[in-house]
Amino acid sequence: MSLSSSMKGERGETLRQIVHRIKTVVEDESRLLAASDFEGFDRVVARKDQLAMELSRYAKSAGASGADRDARELLGEATRLLGSNADLLRRHIEAVSEVASLICNILVSANSDGTYTSSAPGRGARP
Repeated sequence: MSLSSSMKGERGETLRQIVHRIKTVVEDESRLLAASDFEGFDRVVARKDQLAMELSRYAKSAGASGADRDARELLGEATRLLGSNADLLRRHIEAVSEVASLICNILVSANSDGTYTSSAPGRGARP
């Protein structure tokens, strides 16, 4: 086995490990969202940051040799996983935004009917 095929094998295994960890963190994040368990999100974000750094290092180490067919397939899988994850996060953010908008509308409506104004009986400036 030549040195270059040995290096490709090592790089390929490194990439497989990174993609596996991406899959795991995306699955973990999906479970947290489904369970509305937001305490674990800081850890998920930290893991994603670490994986982004590892993937960047991998890309730099691959250098000019580029990615072989197996690497492109693995990177395609990671891209699909992260794309699905981005869609899930986008839907969650839209839902949170909708709820926040409803709350704001309720507060504005309550304020406009005089419920929370200083002109209500017993409220306001006293002589």
